[in-house]
Amino acid sequence: MNRMEILFGSSPDHPPAGVAGAAVGPDLEWPPAAAALIDSLGSAFTDALQREKFAGKPGSAFSYHTGLPAPHTVVALGLGDDPGPEQFRRAGGMLGRRSRREPHVCLLAAEDGPVGPLLEGFPLPHNPLNPQKVPRATFS
Repeated sequence: MNRMEILFGSSPDHPPAGVAGAAVGPDLEWPPAAAALIDSLGSAFTDALQREKFAGKPGSAFSYHTGLPAPHTVVALGLGDDPGPEQFRRAGGMLGRRSRREPHVCLLAAEDGPVGPLLEGFPLPHNPLNPQKVPRATFS
């Protein structure tokens, strides 16, 4: 069985993560850690968001392949106007499904953000709130 490590922090490259995910509302105001990564990608990322008409609606997701070794994919997760725990759980589930084959996933969340519900949505076998069968994961 594969092993997935879910990382938290201000940068997805320490340690390197294949996928970096960030939850965002319709204002597209990114958490500081995600904003730094998006700024480093230049206008290509924001142009791709506009082309795909990603608007941060609940249940929406957008994957962008960066062309970098780490992270090679950035996933924007829509939360909607007034997100509650359920929207964060769904966003976590979307990130988990889009990164299920990755050994390292970085969750770029605001320091005071609701990380708990995001993790509840991850389909992890040892997660008592969501006991689906997928690769084992550790949190660091």
